[in-house]
Amino acid sequence: MVIKTGLSQFLQNVYSFDLTKFEDNYYNDAWQFEEYGFGDEETYVDYLSNIFKKVRSYIEEKIIDDIKYLDDFYEDDFPEICWEELNITFDWSADTITFDGDYNKLAIAIVECINGYGLFYYENVEQLFSSIPAKTEEEKLQCVIDHLHWLRYFDEIYGACRSCFNSKSIVSYADYLFQYC
Repeated sequence: MVIKTGLSQFLQNVYSFDLTKFEDNYYNDAWQFEEYGFGDEETYVDYLSNIFKKVRSYIEEKIIDDIKYLDDFYEDDFPEICWEELNITFDWSADTITFDGDYNKLAIAIVECINGYGLFYYENVEQLFSSIPAKTEEEKLQCVIDHLHWLRYFDEIYGACRSCFNSKSIVSYADYLFQYC
């Protein structure tokens, strides 16, 4: 089953990261190109475009890595889950992220985050679906999409052992690129 949602929305909801705002902050300063050591504004804008391509590639790697980390994290509790079967694709021009595979994998992680956060408790994914109520496959998919934001609390709930589902490493990587590239 395929879950397709807005990439910008996903980044904001799950990573608390606004890529457009982040990029605009740098593009808005393009008129200061001489202060940054560039001969003209066009060269500086090209430089920014290359940096942002690298940042977007890093974001893709981070999302895939974070989702696959869930497999390691939950493997003892849910041995039947294999996250490698969940294919994630990005379309930056259409602003979409697509999860192709068993959406129950994401639903399980969401339920575990909700339960760990403590506001609600669900015995299983089906109880989450019935609370909406989500009966059809489309409604269940929408339920998963609507609850993806719970993944942002993963570090808070389970300890910040590797900086999952937050923008700290994205911003750090971008800062590194701007300093050394």
